[in-house]
Amino acid sequence: MYIYNNLSQYNKQIFQYYNYIKNHKDIWESFKNPLEYICNIFNNVNYIRCFFDELNQKCLNGKKDEVILLTQNETDFCKCLDNRIEQMCDTFFWIKYC
Repeated sequence: MYIYNNLSQYNKQIFQYYNYIKNHKDIWESFKNPLEYICNIFNNVNYIRCFFDELNQKCLNGKKDEVILLTQNETDFCKCLDNRIEQMCDTFFWIKYC
């Protein structure tokens, strides 16, 4: 539970950071979209990179409206990141919540 709690405390900041980046195109202009930029920034933080890569793939596969709704709703966004953290803990540590 310790790792989960430690990582999940940053979800709100990640949400705010993404929305800041999204609204400042000059920051991510060398990328196709802000999701790709975030994937690049968090390249060494697997669960965050995978989360944003998944959102980017949804956009590319015609589910952009779903991604927009998620990235505008802090509660839903944080829940999705929580799920990523749980998956990571389960995969890497073989326990449900670490």
